[in-house]
Amino acid sequence: MRGLLSIALFQCFTFVQCVLVSQSGECGNNRLIYGGRLLPGNTNLETTPWANKRVFVFRSPQQSRFARRHGGRGRIWVTTSGQDTCAGPSTSPQYCPDSTETFPCMDTRRPCYIDITPPTISCPRMVESPAANSPGGNTSMTLNVTCVDDIEGKISPTCTPSNGSNFAIGDSNVTCSCRDQSGNTNECSFRVSVHDESKPNMRSPTGINANAVDRASSKTPISWEATCVDNVDGPVSIECIPPSGGAFDIGTTIVNCSCQDDAGNVNRGSFPVTVSDVTPPTISCPRIVESPAANSPGGNTSITLNVTCVDGVEGNISPTCTPSNGSSFAIGYSNVTCTCSDQSDNTNECSFRVSVHDVTPPTISCPRMVESPAANSPGGNTSITLNVTCVDGIEGNISPTCTPSNGSSFAIGDSNVTCTCSDQSGNTNECSFRVSVHDESMPDMRSPTGLNASAVDRASIKTPISWEATCVDNVDGPVSIECIPPSGGEFDIGTTIVNCSCQDDAGNVNQGSFPVTVSDVTPPTISCPRMVESPAANSPGGNTSITLNVTCVDDIEGNISPTCTPSNDSSFAIGDSNVTCTCTDQSGNSDECSFRVSVHDESMPDMRFPTGINVSAVDRASSKTPISWEATCVDNVDGPVSIECIPPSGGEFNIGTTIVNCSCQDNAGNVNQGFFPVTVSDVTPPTISCPRIVESPAANSPGGNTSITLNVTCVDGIGGNISPTCTPSNGSSFAIGDSNVTCTCSDQSGNTNECSFRVSVHDESMPDMHSPTGMNASAVDRASGKTPISWEATCIDNVDGPVSLECSPPSGSDINIGTTIVNCSCQDDAGNVNQGFFPVAVSDVTPPTISCPRIVGGPAANSPGGNASITLNVTCVDGIEGNISPTCTPSNGSSFAIGDSNVTCTCSDQSGNTNECSFRVSVHDGRPVDPGICPLFQVLEVR
Repeated sequence: MRGLLSIALFQCFTFVQCVLVSQSGECGNNRLIYGGRLLPGNTNLETTPWANKRVFVFRSPQQSRFARRHGGRGRIWVTTSGQDTCAGPSTSPQYCPDSTETFPCMDTRRPCYIDITPPTISCPRMVESPAANSPGGNTSMTLNVTCVDDIEGKISPTCTPSNGSNFAIGDSNVTCSCRDQSGNTNECSFRVSVHDESKPNMRSPTGINANAVDRASSKTPISWEATCVDNVDGPVSIECIPPSGGAFDIGTTIVNCSCQDDAGNVNRGSFPVTVSDVTPPTISCPRIVESPAANSPGGNTSITLNVTCVDGVEGNISPTCTPSNGSSFAIGYSNVTCTCSDQSDNTNECSFRVSVHDVTPPTISCPRMVESPAANSPGGNTSITLNVTCVDGIEGNISPTCTPSNGSSFAIGDSNVTCTCSDQSGNTNECSFRVSVHDESMPDMRSPTGLNASAVDRASIKTPISWEATCVDNVDGPVSIECIPPSGGEFDIGTTIVNCSCQDDAGNVNQGSFPVTVSDVTPPTISCPRMVESPAANSPGGNTSITLNVTCVDDIEGNISPTCTPSNDSSFAIGDSNVTCTCTDQSGNSDECSFRVSVHDESMPDMRFPTGINVSAVDRASSKTPISWEATCVDNVDGPVSIECIPPSGGEFNIGTTIVNCSCQDNAGNVNQGFFPVTVSDVTPPTISCPRIVESPAANSPGGNTSITLNVTCVDGIGGNISPTCTPSNGSSFAIGDSNVTCTCSDQSGNTNECSFRVSVHDESMPDMHSPTGMNASAVDRASGKTPISWEATCIDNVDGPVSLECSPPSGSDINIGTTIVNCSCQDDAGNVNQGFFPVAVSDVTPPTISCPRIVGGPAANSPGGNASITLNVTCVDGIEGNISPTCTPSNGSSFAIGDSNVTCTCSDQSGNTNECSFRVSVHDGRPVDPGICPLFQVLEVR
């Protein structure tokens, strides 16, 4: 301590009563000493100031003047003289009475002080801080100025500007002062420096993707917006390399940007600029490529396609064509597709046609002349093979076209022929030559090879016979013919040779002969009907007797009887029969005729079937009933014939009436038809299937009424599955216990069936228990260490409602410290039990009660240094454990030095709960005084 303390607990009056003196000698007259100088009103001078000794002063006029003059600083004490008033020489400070006054000094346990010492103020040499990240950068500053008074401890300083004020960027002067309750002040000044240390806020693209510009340089101009704003300076300039608007190569370029505020804080950033080539190359294709075909078999021709590709970035690139450039193209049109792809995989394509034409004419070979004898036919025209050949370089051998054509008939004499060769492409070549035909054949004579004539029915027996004989020359045409005997002469019965001859203009002669034989060769005249038709006889087989009506007349013999097969009036079968009749005269001449006898079956067969059928439906899932019957059809001619009924016998019939249509046909196509009704009736009740009993746990709801699915099935032989009707109905809510259920099935025909069974609902669900999941409680402050704990636990059954609940230990029991398991159970009327448990944890959380003195005082020990052993009289009482021993620092009974010492004592129970208190131990060198001298406690102020 550098000066006097500030709290005076007693105020005495007018004069200095006593001060603590040095160890320099015996007491004498009172002297007030300050800084080695005698204060006014004193006669003796004590030259040795004593440090670290407390002086107890009562207010006096000298002190008031002294305080004003010296500002309350320094140590003050008095000297005394006269051993009769003191205890004698001492090696330790004494309390001495005034030599003229009888008032003793104060009790050392309640010292009096005068505070004339200012607080200690501690200021930083300088406070530096980065500027706030906000416009202007004004920054709130904590100044870290402390004031400590020897008497009052820490006090709050007053600063201008005040602590927590906003300081502008730059240097600011701050002055702080401390004032204690006695008016003592101290101050300090320092500098606050606020620096702008935050870099500006840069905003730039995170990345840019651009399409390459189609330029020869392959560079693409790209612009962007990048800004930089400083929280203090506002917008600042930003620089990017490469700059916005620059030309960028294809690929990714990193753009680096930076900006700097007025304080030199720099922010840097970068982002990628990616330029992609997305423009396809320009492809140029011809509209069509035409070329003459190669003069070789097939005519396939290698073609240069002349396709170009130009990319805006890469320049000229090679196209890929299908078929490829230089490929061999067949004659005709071929489609070509060409594609250009740049290094960025951008593609373009075009298509065109390649046309290969055959323009080379074929080679034709003609004879110089063709000579031939005339054909032995009228006019002598002669078919001539011309032997002209055509060979094409592509198509090979081709057929020539000649006029007249190859194989044409050429007239006698000379004819000009022109031949032309044309390939498939229309290329032609031709040649001409002469065909010469000569008449070298005799005329063609045509006469009978022989004549047989029937003798005329005349008495002379001569028969005039004529014939036709001609002679035609291929060149001259008809020429005269001479026959002996001539045509038209009368010939005797028998054979006569006729000789004929003719000659053409070229002198070619032809001769011939033929026999003429006269015989009775005239057959009788027979007359037959064209056809005889008759209905079949109505008897088995239908055979019918037919009169044929055939007549025979001979020129010589008159009427004669014909012979017929089958004979006249024969029995003819149904159908067509061929009849041949013959007439023969006595010369053996005969004539015959044939005709058809047609016997038709015109009666329909006889059909027999039921007039109607009534049956009961068969019990099948298909609801169809198989029904059979007998139906027959008998034809008078054909006998039994097949009959067809729709639906057929044995078919399956739906319930109701179905019309069966029957028909039969005999071999002659005569048809008989009829019908009859088939009626199928459903008279079978459905089959119903019920359980013997349905058992179910009760629903987990008040009353336990439970919705039950009854699982009753109805199957009708006709209608299949049908829905049963139950009382109570399916899905109804059934009460706990047994209930009777009756179910009925009815099909669409009104047939019914029913069954009955029992539904039994049992309460099988345990009641719902609600209890704490766990409890934590603080131990009650009792000597027994047990704590009464209560809780609420309930049990509700969905059927019975609330039921009784039993817990062990029960609610309200005394629970020991620690964890106790509480087991609970409840049971409903059906005997369903629910059990549960929960933990109850009782913890000691109440700290012990500690009792400390406000201050412990005592005289210093009568030994060097004066350290005194002090009993602290601190007690600890715990609500659970009772009295426990405190732990003090310094410990109880420690040796305390003269002056004030702080003591802190702590009590801890076994659960770790702690409590503490602090107090002061004051050890004084002196003797006790009568407290009645200065009875009042008050602050002593120095003015």
